Amino acid sequence: MTARLSKQNVELRQRAEQLLERQKEGEAFVPTAEVHDLIHELTVYQIELELQNEELRRSEQKYQYLYQRYIDLFNHAPVGYITLNSKDHIREINLTATQMLGDEHSQFISKSFTNYIAPDDQDIYYFQRRVRYAVGTSQSFQLRLNRADGTQFHAQIDSRPEKDKKGLVMGCRLAITDITERKQAEATLEGTNVKLNKMVSELRQTQQQLIQQERLAAVGQLAAGIAHDFNNILTSILGFAELMKVSPDTPISMQADLAYIIKSTNRASNLVRQILDFTQRNITQPKHFALDSFIKEVTKFFERTIPEDIRLTLDIIPNDYSIEADPTQVQQVLTNLVLNARDAIDSGGTIKIILDHWVRDPDQPPPIPPMAEGRWLMLVVK
Repeated sequence: MTARLSKQNVELRQRAEQLLERQKEGEAFVPTAEVHDLIHELTVYQIELELQNEELRRSEQKYQYLYQRYIDLFNHAPVGYITLNSKDHIREINLTATQMLGDEHSQFISKSFTNYIAPDDQDIYYFQRRVRYAVGTSQSFQLRLNRADGTQFHAQIDSRPEKDKKGLVMGCRLAITDITERKQAEATLEGTNVKLNKMVSELRQTQQQLIQQERLAAVGQLAAGIAHDFNNILTSILGFAELMKVSPDTPISMQADLAYIIKSTNRASNLVRQILDFTQRNITQPKHFALDSFIKEVTKFFERTIPEDIRLTLDIIPNDYSIEADPTQVQQVLTNLVLNARDAIDSGGTIKIILDHWVRDPDQPPPIPPMAEGRWLMLVVK
């Protein structure tokens, strides 16, 4: 349409100039038909120009709308968008990217993009840059970027090279996504996985220990049964040997043999007690109880098992002696101490059981290396 109007414009101009020349040459008469045709054509031409102007205005409005739409899509995209030249200087940056980096739009133009990369991540970017110019393909990688206020955030970078007509890389376009929350979630998940793996490992270890303990418990029950029966036999042997030793009908020549039998039987009894102690350790059942009351009850048993010429006394200062332990093990410890004291006495004497509180001071060496500082219960048999 524009070409047609231009041609008409030339023709109308030529005809108008011809009429003007004829008037200058003194020709007073101009054919009416010719004038009317010229006016008609000028009117049509004017209308066509107005239509053309209207079309141009509509096109301009359309292009203006598309331009504003482009600006809106560019600036308010859900990701940051940056274009770089061949020297990695920023040519364009959208509003989302400026908000991520925390500065005004004018502060980024012509600045090097590497200024905003965390120092420890510079090598990552330069490696990706070399690949970009060597291969010319799109890339995806992660960096930590610096904000204007000095803080950092984790970013996913999607890079696409810009090429000229010859296919040479002349710059690139970067799409930037803030993945800080995702990184934090990953770190939390990783920590949870570590804890979970640790719990699974501990559970497996506990299961193995439980299986082993069940096996030991079965063996212990068998050993305890055998030890109990064997202990009954030893008790009979020991009882008869001691009766024969004190009997006036026993020849003096047998006293040494009876003493050896009694001594050997006591050694065997100690071995039986060790077996019982071993089986009880594998089925330990800690309980909360008062140690002073417990000792008083156990002492009644000792009074029936030690010789009559040995006196058993208690020295327990009134206090709180609450503990949490396996009563069977405590009884075994106390039994071993009392029996050892009994064996150390030749004839007659006193076995004294002392229970008291004891405090280990920080500057005091521990009686046993693992013993911590603080209040302890002290049990003495002498």
